[in-house]
Amino acid sequence: MAARRVDARPIPRDDYGGRWQKAKERLEAMDRELKEGALDPALILAVHGAIAACDALTIYHSGGQCASERHLDAVEFLRGMKGLQGLDEAGQHLAKLLHGKGDIEYSDRSFHREEAERLIRHARRFGEFVRKNLPLKS
Repeated sequence: MAARRVDARPIPRDDYGGRWQKAKERLEAMDRELKEGALDPALILAVHGAIAACDALTIYHSGGQCASERHLDAVEFLRGMKGLQGLDEAGQHLAKLLHGKGDIEYSDRSFHREEAERLIRHARRFGEFVRKNLPLKS
């Protein structure tokens, strides 16, 4: 299935580094919060870390980021990129995490540790995919 067209905001490709730095910091903080048993903050950091990582990747590879108000549109924007091995799987990791965003951030629902760890694994895998596809040493 072809990716649906999603509006993009042009951003100079050289600006990806700041987004990646934010992604790394959030994903590292996610792991610290999870280790401390703070599931809600860990999940919020997972979502925001993955979004920042997605922005870094799309800025570097396409010169823009998703301009939609709907976060799941970032998955469609990502899938519109070509030439990255593992992009479909990475998009699935991001989608699974973003599908839970509403419950994570805006509901009174509490996640069980197993659920939180599953979602956090998606954030880690997506972050690792992005790291491998950016010209960075870390």
